[in-house]
Amino acid sequence: MNASRYTQLFRFGVFLGAASLSTGCIGYPARGKVLSTEVAARTGTSSNRLETIEARYTFHRCVMLLTPSGAFQDWIHSVDMDYVLHRADQSKAALTFLRGREWKKILPVPSTNLWVAISQPERRGRQDDLEVVVFQDDDLVRRRKLETMALGADGRYAGFLAFSRVRWVIWYPGQEGQKQYDVLRDRFIAPIEEWGKDEAETLMWVPGDVSPRPPN
Repeated sequence: MNASRYTQLFRFGVFLGAASLSTGCIGYPARGKVLSTEVAARTGTSSNRLETIEARYTFHRCVMLLTPSGAFQDWIHSVDMDYVLHRADQSKAALTFLRGREWKKILPVPSTNLWVAISQPERRGRQDDLEVVVFQDDDLVRRRKLETMALGADGRYAGFLAFSRVRWVIWYPGQEGQKQYDVLRDRFIAPIEEWGKDEAETLMWVPGDVSPRPPN
């Protein structure tokens, strides 16, 4: 093999190495795949859609040079989550404050131009971090982090998350017992209020939990 051939292989190897370091891909980058899905909509009096929110998942791929399934196989090494607001005038806006998280609920607040997003709790040791975001168009109004205690005093997992559209209140287990948070008024409710039958929508529930459960 002549010197020029070695030089070409060396340059190719350097390119693959640089690509691997910059993208986290052990191989060489491939074009990402994008999957979009509508997750929320605000409708008018005639049930026409005024605004919609789209979740967009970008799957970053690389081609592995050698795998147990054979050579040159696609592999997804990371996923980006973005959210886009589609307005009634056909314009779009990136909702950067929602980026990178899964959201249990994204809801329009009736008779207002507000939206509410409730995050998927992320368990870190004995504690779950729960985020609630209130926004208007592409402007962030408020972001609140609610610290929840996943384990009860008896050592059993006591994780649940319930939501009432009637009250716009979240019910969840806090570090000092069950808590209720009023999303629109940005305040905690004490003492705990009883909810009517079928008022609560359970967004998360752990099978086998023996802690008091909000009504369904």
